[in-house]
Amino acid sequence: MHGYNREYMSTIEDWITVDDAAALAGYHANYLRKLLRSGEIQGRKWGQTWMVNRGSLVAYLQKMDEKGEKRGPKGAIDSHIA
Repeated sequence: MHGYNREYMSTIEDWITVDDAAALAGYHANYLRKLLRSGEIQGRKWGQTWMVNRGSLVAYLQKMDEKGEKRGPKGAIDSHIA
C-alpha cells in the first residue's frame, strides 16, 4: 500500500462529513453540530471540516429509537391542540 498504515486507512472510512451524517440520520446539520459540541456523538475537525464518527452516530440513533418507543406515540401533543 505504498507505505500507508492499513489500520489508519480503515479508520478513515469510519468518519463522515456532517452533511453526510445529516443525510444518513435525517437530522439537520446544525443539530448534529450541537450533538458534537455536547459530546452526544463523536467528532473531529480536520482542517475546516467537521467529521462525525459513523459508529457513534449509529449508536446515538439506536438509543433515540429505543427512547422513542418508551416516550409514547409521536403527535400526541397535536391531538390536544385541536
